[in-house]
Amino acid sequence: MKDISASAAWWWESALREAKGFYEDWRRSSPLQKIQIQPRLPEDLQSSQFQRTEQRGIQMLLKAIPAAEQQALVTDRILSSTGIIFKLLIRFQPGGPGQKQMLLTHLTTFPKCKDIQEVAAALRSWRRHFGRALEVEATLPDGVLLLKTLDLPQQKLATMDNQAAFRLSQSHMELQLDQKPSQQSLWAFSQCLLAEAETLALFQSSSTTTMDQTALKLKQMQADPKTPPRTTTTEGANKTSPMAEKPCRYFISESGCKAGKSCKWLHSWEGVTDKIITLLDLWRKGSSQIRLQGEGCFEKTQ
Repeated sequence: MKDISASAAWWWESALREAKGFYEDWRRSSPLQKIQIQPRLPEDLQSSQFQRTEQRGIQMLLKAIPAAEQQALVTDRILSSTGIIFKLLIRFQPGGPGQKQMLLTHLTTFPKCKDIQEVAAALRSWRRHFGRALEVEATLPDGVLLLKTLDLPQQKLATMDNQAAFRLSQSHMELQLDQKPSQQSLWAFSQCLLAEAETLALFQSSSTTTMDQTALKLKQMQADPKTPPRTTTTEGANKTSPMAEKPCRYFISESGCKAGKSCKWLHSWEGVTDKIITLLDLWRKGSSQIRLQGEGCFEKTQ
Protein backbone atom coordinates (compact mmCIF):
# COMPACT_ATOMS: atom_id res chain seq x y z
CA MET A 1 0.00 0.00 0.00
CA LYS A 2 2.90 2.37 0.65
CA ASP A 3 4.13 2.00 -2.95
CA ILE A 4 1.03 3.56 -4.57
CA SER A 5 2.46 7.07 -4.64
CA ALA A 6 5.11 9.23 -3.04
CA SER A 7 2.79 10.22 -0.18
CA ALA A 8 1.09 6.81 0.15
CA ALA A 9 3.10 5.86 3.25
CA TRP A 10 1.70 8.75 5.29
CA TRP A 11 -1.79 8.18 3.83
CA TRP A 12 -1.81 4.47 4.79
CA GLU A 13 -0.57 5.05 8.33
CA SER A 14 -3.21 7.73 8.89
CA ALA A 15 -6.05 5.59 7.48
CA LEU A 16 -4.97 2.56 9.54
CA ARG A 17 -4.63 4.57 12.73
CA GLU A 18 -8.09 6.13 12.23
CA ALA A 19 -9.72 2.74 11.59
CA LYS A 20 -8.14 1.22 14.70
CA GLY A 21 -9.42 4.17 16.73
CA PHE A 22 -13.00 3.54 15.57
CA TYR A 23 -12.55 -0.18 16.32
CA GLU A 24 -11.40 0.49 19.91
CA ASP A 25 -14.44 2.70 20.42
CA TRP A 26 -16.64 -0.08 19.03
CA ARG A 27 -15.17 -2.64 21.45
CA ARG A 28 -15.88 -0.46 24.50
CA SER A 29 -19.38 0.60 23.38
CA SER A 30 -22.76 -0.91 24.19
CA PRO A 31 -24.73 -2.74 21.48
CA LEU A 32 -26.82 0.36 20.78
CA GLN A 33 -23.78 2.60 20.57
CA LYS A 34 -22.00 0.16 18.23
CA ILE A 35 -24.70 0.60 15.61
CA GLN A 36 -24.29 4.38 15.66
CA ILE A 37 -20.52 4.35 14.98
CA GLN A 38 -19.89 5.49 11.39
CA PRO A 39 -16.22 5.53 10.34
CA ARG A 40 -15.07 8.45 8.21
CA LEU A 41 -11.91 9.72 6.67
CA PRO A 42 -9.88 12.21 8.68
CA GLU A 43 -9.81 15.75 7.36
CA ASP A 44 -6.19 15.45 6.31
CA LEU A 45 -7.04 12.61 3.87
CA GLN A 46 -10.03 14.39 2.33
CA SER A 47 -7.89 16.88 0.44
CA SER A 48 -7.44 16.69 -3.33
CA GLN A 49 -3.83 15.62 -2.83
CA PHE A 50 -4.93 12.14 -1.71
CA GLN A 51 -7.95 11.57 -3.96
CA ARG A 52 -6.19 9.36 -6.53
CA THR A 53 -4.26 7.58 -3.77
CA GLU A 54 -7.52 6.91 -1.92
CA GLN A 55 -9.20 5.49 -5.02
CA ARG A 56 -6.25 3.25 -5.83
CA GLY A 57 -6.07 2.05 -2.22
CA ILE A 58 -9.79 1.19 -2.16
CA GLN A 59 -9.40 -0.94 -5.30
CA MET A 60 -6.48 -2.85 -3.80
CA LEU A 61 -8.31 -3.41 -0.52
CA LEU A 62 -11.43 -4.77 -2.27
CA LYS A 63 -9.32 -7.20 -4.31
CA ALA A 64 -7.54 -8.45 -1.20
CA ILE A 65 -10.63 -9.46 0.81
CA PRO A 66 -13.08 -12.39 0.30
CA ALA A 67 -15.94 -12.04 -2.19
CA ALA A 68 -18.60 -12.16 0.55
CA GLU A 69 -16.96 -9.25 2.36
CA GLN A 70 -16.73 -7.30 -0.91
CA GLN A 71 -20.47 -7.70 -1.52
CA ALA A 72 -21.31 -6.64 2.03
CA LEU A 73 -19.18 -3.48 1.77
CA VAL A 74 -20.67 -2.50 -1.59
CA THR A 75 -24.20 -3.12 -0.29
CA ASP A 76 -23.61 -0.93 2.77
CA ARG A 77 -21.92 1.72 0.56
CA ILE A 78 -18.81 1.74 2.68
CA LEU A 79 -16.30 2.85 0.05
CA SER A 80 -13.53 4.55 1.99
CA SER A 81 -10.22 3.08 3.12
CA THR A 82 -10.96 3.78 6.76
CA GLY A 83 -14.44 2.26 6.55
CA ILE A 84 -13.19 -0.90 4.80
CA ILE A 85 -10.50 -1.48 7.40
CA PHE A 86 -12.97 -0.78 10.21
CA LYS A 87 -15.46 -3.36 8.86
CA LEU A 88 -12.71 -5.96 8.48
CA LEU A 89 -11.62 -5.38 12.07
CA ILE A 90 -15.20 -5.90 13.25
CA ARG A 91 -15.55 -9.04 11.12
CA PHE A 92 -12.41 -10.81 12.34
CA GLN A 93 -12.07 -9.01 15.71
CA PRO A 94 -8.34 -9.21 16.43
CA GLY A 95 -7.93 -9.13 20.17
CA GLY A 96 -11.54 -10.08 20.71
CA PRO A 97 -12.93 -12.68 23.12
CA GLY A 98 -12.39 -15.55 20.69
CA GLN A 99 -8.74 -14.81 20.10
CA LYS A 100 -8.10 -14.18 23.79
CA GLN A 101 -9.63 -17.52 24.70
CA MET A 102 -7.47 -19.26 22.11
CA LEU A 103 -4.33 -17.53 23.39
CA LEU A 104 -5.01 -18.44 27.01
CA THR A 105 -5.63 -22.07 26.02
CA HIS A 106 -2.27 -22.30 24.25
CA LEU A 107 -0.46 -20.61 27.14
CA THR A 108 -1.71 -23.09 29.74
CA THR A 109 -1.28 -26.30 27.70
CA PHE A 110 1.90 -27.68 26.17
CA PRO A 111 1.61 -30.30 23.39
CA LYS A 112 3.24 -33.71 23.58
CA CYS A 113 6.51 -33.81 21.64
CA LYS A 114 8.31 -36.84 20.25
CA ASP A 115 11.72 -35.32 19.52
CA ILE A 116 13.73 -32.19 20.17
CA GLN A 117 12.61 -30.51 16.92
CA GLU A 118 8.97 -30.64 18.05
CA VAL A 119 9.95 -29.26 21.47
CA ALA A 120 11.67 -26.27 19.86
CA ALA A 121 8.69 -25.63 17.56
CA ALA A 122 6.26 -25.80 20.50
CA LEU A 123 8.36 -23.33 22.49
CA ARG A 124 8.40 -20.88 19.57
CA SER A 125 4.61 -21.15 19.33
CA TRP A 126 4.22 -20.60 23.08
CA ARG A 127 6.35 -17.45 22.92
CA ARG A 128 4.33 -16.10 19.97
CA HIS A 129 1.08 -16.60 21.85
CA PHE A 130 2.57 -14.97 24.94
CA GLY A 131 3.62 -11.89 22.96
CA ARG A 132 0.27 -11.68 21.19
CA ALA A 133 -1.57 -11.86 24.51
CA LEU A 134 0.41 -8.85 25.72
CA GLU A 135 -0.39 -6.96 22.50
CA VAL A 136 -4.15 -7.44 22.79
CA GLU A 137 -3.98 -6.63 26.54
CA ALA A 138 -5.37 -10.00 27.56
CA THR A 139 -5.35 -10.88 31.23
CA LEU A 140 -2.66 -13.55 31.55
CA PRO A 141 -3.16 -16.55 33.84
CA ASP A 142 -1.39 -16.74 37.14
CA GLY A 143 2.38 -17.17 36.94
CA VAL A 144 2.19 -20.54 38.70
CA LEU A 145 0.03 -21.95 35.89
CA LEU A 146 2.39 -20.63 33.22
CA LEU A 147 5.39 -22.02 35.08
CA LYS A 148 3.70 -25.41 35.30
CA THR A 149 3.27 -25.36 31.53
CA LEU A 150 6.98 -24.63 31.03
CA ASP A 151 7.95 -27.48 33.35
CA LEU A 152 7.07 -30.01 30.65
CA PRO A 153 9.70 -28.86 28.10
CA GLN A 154 12.21 -28.42 30.92
CA GLN A 155 11.81 -32.06 31.94
CA LYS A 156 12.03 -33.15 28.32
CA LEU A 157 15.31 -31.30 27.83
CA ALA A 158 16.67 -32.58 31.15
CA THR A 159 16.22 -36.20 30.06
CA MET A 160 18.08 -35.52 26.80
CA ASP A 161 21.16 -33.72 28.14
CA ASN A 162 22.57 -33.48 31.66
CA GLN A 163 24.40 -30.22 31.03
CA ALA A 164 21.23 -28.60 29.70
CA ALA A 165 19.40 -29.77 32.82
CA PHE A 166 22.04 -28.13 35.03
CA ARG A 167 21.93 -24.82 33.14
CA LEU A 168 18.13 -24.70 33.19
CA SER A 169 18.04 -25.41 36.91
CA GLN A 170 20.50 -22.59 37.49
CA SER A 171 18.42 -20.18 35.37
CA HIS A 172 15.29 -21.30 37.22
CA MET A 173 16.93 -20.45 40.53
CA GLU A 174 18.41 -17.10 39.40
CA LEU A 175 15.07 -15.87 38.03
CA GLN A 176 13.36 -16.84 41.32
CA LEU A 177 10.49 -18.51 39.52
CA ASP A 178 9.44 -20.51 42.55
CA GLN A 179 9.12 -17.38 44.71
CA LYS A 180 7.66 -14.78 42.29
CA PRO A 181 7.01 -15.91 38.72
CA SER A 182 6.44 -12.60 36.93
CA GLN A 183 5.82 -11.97 33.24
CA GLN A 184 9.40 -10.78 32.69
CA SER A 185 10.96 -13.79 34.44
CA LEU A 186 8.69 -16.26 32.62
CA TRP A 187 9.54 -14.68 29.26
CA ALA A 188 13.27 -14.87 30.06
CA PHE A 189 12.99 -18.51 31.16
CA SER A 190 11.13 -19.46 27.98
CA GLN A 191 13.97 -17.91 26.02
CA CYS A 192 16.46 -20.09 27.93
CA LEU A 193 14.39 -23.17 27.16
CA LEU A 194 14.23 -22.28 23.48
CA ALA A 195 17.99 -21.69 23.32
CA GLU A 196 18.73 -25.10 24.85
CA ALA A 197 16.21 -26.83 22.57
CA GLU A 198 17.65 -25.23 19.43
CA THR A 199 21.19 -26.15 20.50
CA LEU A 200 20.27 -29.80 21.01
CA ALA A 201 18.32 -29.88 17.74
CA LEU A 202 21.30 -28.48 15.86
CA PHE A 203 23.67 -30.96 17.51
CA GLN A 204 21.44 -33.93 16.69
CA SER A 205 20.98 -32.85 13.08
CA SER A 206 24.74 -32.42 12.57
CA SER A 207 25.54 -35.79 14.17
CA THR A 208 22.89 -37.50 12.05
CA THR A 209 24.36 -35.97 8.91
CA THR A 210 27.84 -37.17 9.86
CA MET A 211 26.60 -40.71 10.48
CA ASP A 212 24.80 -40.75 7.15
CA GLN A 213 27.96 -39.66 5.35
CA THR A 214 30.15 -42.31 7.00
CA ALA A 215 27.63 -45.07 6.39
CA LEU A 216 27.66 -44.65 2.62
CA LYS A 217 28.48 -47.87 0.77
CA LEU A 218 28.77 -48.81 -2.85
CA LYS A 219 25.81 -50.77 -4.03
CA GLN A 220 26.60 -53.91 -5.95
CA MET A 221 25.67 -53.60 -9.59
CA GLN A 222 22.99 -56.06 -10.60
CA ALA A 223 23.85 -58.17 -13.62
CA ASP A 224 21.54 -58.56 -16.58
CA PRO A 225 19.45 -61.70 -16.01
CA LYS A 226 19.74 -62.51 -19.73
CA THR A 227 23.56 -62.62 -19.59
CA PRO A 228 24.89 -66.10 -18.64
CA PRO A 229 27.12 -66.22 -15.57
CA ARG A 230 30.88 -66.35 -16.11
CA THR A 231 32.73 -69.45 -14.95
CA THR A 232 35.76 -69.00 -12.73
CA THR A 233 37.39 -72.42 -13.05
CA THR A 234 39.64 -73.39 -15.96
CA GLU A 235 37.67 -76.53 -16.59
CA GLY A 236 34.42 -74.59 -16.83
CA ALA A 237 36.05 -72.01 -19.12
CA ASN A 238 37.31 -74.75 -21.43
CA LYS A 239 33.90 -76.31 -21.57
CA THR A 240 32.08 -73.08 -22.38
CA SER A 241 34.77 -71.57 -24.67
CA PRO A 242 34.20 -72.24 -28.39
CA MET A 243 37.99 -72.16 -29.05
CA ALA A 244 38.56 -75.32 -26.97
CA GLU A 245 36.63 -77.34 -29.55
CA LYS A 246 38.87 -76.37 -32.51
CA PRO A 247 42.36 -77.91 -32.99
CA CYS A 248 45.48 -75.78 -32.61
CA ARG A 249 47.18 -75.27 -35.98
CA TYR A 250 50.60 -74.86 -34.39
CA PHE A 251 50.41 -78.12 -32.45
CA ILE A 252 51.84 -80.35 -35.21
CA SER A 253 53.72 -77.58 -37.06
CA GLU A 254 57.50 -77.38 -37.38
CA SER A 255 57.91 -74.93 -34.48
CA GLY A 256 55.17 -76.46 -32.32
CA CYS A 257 52.79 -74.61 -29.97
CA LYS A 258 54.66 -72.27 -27.67
CA ALA A 259 51.69 -71.86 -25.33
CA GLY A 260 51.72 -75.41 -24.09
CA LYS A 261 49.04 -76.16 -21.50
CA SER A 262 47.89 -72.54 -21.47
CA CYS A 263 46.86 -72.70 -25.13
CA LYS A 264 43.16 -72.00 -25.60
CA TRP A 265 42.89 -74.22 -28.66
CA LEU A 266 42.55 -78.00 -28.70
CA HIS A 267 45.77 -80.09 -28.76
CA SER A 268 44.71 -83.33 -30.43
CA TRP A 269 46.51 -86.11 -32.37
CA GLU A 270 43.51 -86.85 -34.50
CA GLY A 271 44.41 -87.05 -38.20
CA VAL A 272 48.11 -87.82 -37.50
CA THR A 273 48.86 -91.33 -38.73
CA ASP A 274 52.29 -91.84 -37.16
CA LYS A 275 52.91 -89.92 -33.98
CA ILE A 276 56.51 -91.15 -33.58
CA ILE A 277 57.53 -90.03 -37.09
CA THR A 278 56.04 -86.62 -36.43
CA LEU A 279 58.02 -86.25 -33.22
CA LEU A 280 61.26 -87.26 -34.97
CA ASP A 281 60.64 -84.73 -37.72
CA LEU A 282 60.20 -82.03 -35.19
CA TRP A 283 63.42 -83.11 -33.49
CA ARG A 284 65.48 -82.99 -36.71
CA LYS A 285 64.13 -79.59 -37.77
CA GLY A 286 65.59 -77.67 -34.87
CA SER A 287 64.12 -78.93 -31.61
CA SER A 288 66.79 -79.50 -28.98
CA GLN A 289 64.38 -80.96 -26.47
CA ILE A 290 60.78 -82.15 -26.51
CA ARG A 291 59.02 -82.36 -23.17
CA LEU A 292 55.79 -84.28 -22.91
CA GLN A 293 52.86 -82.38 -21.36
CA GLY A 294 50.38 -85.02 -20.37
CA GLU A 295 48.71 -87.43 -22.71
CA GLY A 296 49.25 -86.48 -26.38
CA CYS A 297 50.72 -83.02 -25.60
CA PHE A 298 54.30 -81.81 -25.78
CA GLU A 299 56.25 -78.61 -25.42
CA LYS A 300 59.44 -77.81 -27.37
CA THR A 301 62.17 -75.77 -25.67
CA GLN A 302 65.39 -74.43 -27.21
